[in-house]
Amino acid sequence: MDYKFIREGVEEKCERERWGWLALYKDGSALKQFDEATGLFHQFAEIDLEKLEVFAMQNLDEPNNPAKRIEVHMGEGMSPIHFYRNQILNVGTDEEEHVRYYCFGYKQNIGGKAVKFLIKVFPNDALAILNEDGRPA
Repeated sequence: MDYKFIREGVEEKCERERWGWLALYKDGSALKQFDEATGLFHQFAEIDLEKLEVFAMQNLDEPNNPAKRIEVHMGEGMSPIHFYRNQILNVGTDEEEHVRYYCFGYKQNIGGKAVKFLIKVFPNDALAILNEDGRPA
């Protein structure tokens, strides 16, 4: 399914990813990166940080499987983080493969220092804890 993405008033098509973020709000409402009800793709910047209670990543191939959902419960002063790492394997061969990793977590100011906690989701759904810049710890 293609999703609609509105960039500066212009509609673009966007393909669904394998994983997508989900913002769960204190009032019980939610914002999904890939909203199947409306067919819209939402940008990370659309998340209302003041209302955010849980920031989650969900495997969209198994949206009703709680084992394929990773939640970060947002505490005082925590802000969600979400980005991608893309890699090309076997470059220039018949087995060349483009791989996308989903990275997410939170940042928080602790004792005057910005601290990040990051998780990387691999194509096989394995998880890794990352260091501050999103590289393996």
